[in-house]
Amino acid sequence: MDLQPTPDSPVATEGSALAVIQHFRVIVAAMQGQYRSMHKQTGLSGAQLWFLREVAADPGLTLGQVAQRQAIHQSTASNQLEKLVRRGLVQRVKGEQDRRLTRLQLTDAGKAALAETPGPARGVLQELLLTMPQDELHQLDTALAAVVNRLEPWLDHEHPAAQTPLATLLDDQAED
Repeated sequence: MDLQPTPDSPVATEGSALAVIQHFRVIVAAMQGQYRSMHKQTGLSGAQLWFLREVAADPGLTLGQVAQRQAIHQSTASNQLEKLVRRGLVQRVKGEQDRRLTRLQLTDAGKAALAETPGPARGVLQELLLTMPQDELHQLDTALAAVVNRLEPWLDHEHPAAQTPLATLLDDQAED
């Protein structure tokens, strides 16, 4: 892939490129700090706490619905669920009319763990993005999509990065 600028666009300066890299570093460091703080206080990863938050916000969700809300693969959500069930934080409830349907609910211990969470349970970056004006968020999305497009030759398509929780990608203590 040619990484040269298009003829109609000026070339970025090294200083402006480094400034953007520094912004990425600060964003990653802030997220890692929050995930470490949450893990230290609760013993749960950021992804697990986000899972709990989604179930708490809408008791009775299915596993597929939680995966969709977290934008992760269903197998990743299933692994999270197993760990949370083993810890006694989430319970599966079979449907009364359709016993094949399993819905999720927090246990009292799950509610307590979520209440102890420092900061937003779904993550500081996610909460921040949800508070941005739509036009700014769209501009950011467009710019990041262009970066990802240019990274295409170096992407590992075997690794489902787009469907992996950020806590898993960033937090070396994550257990999900």
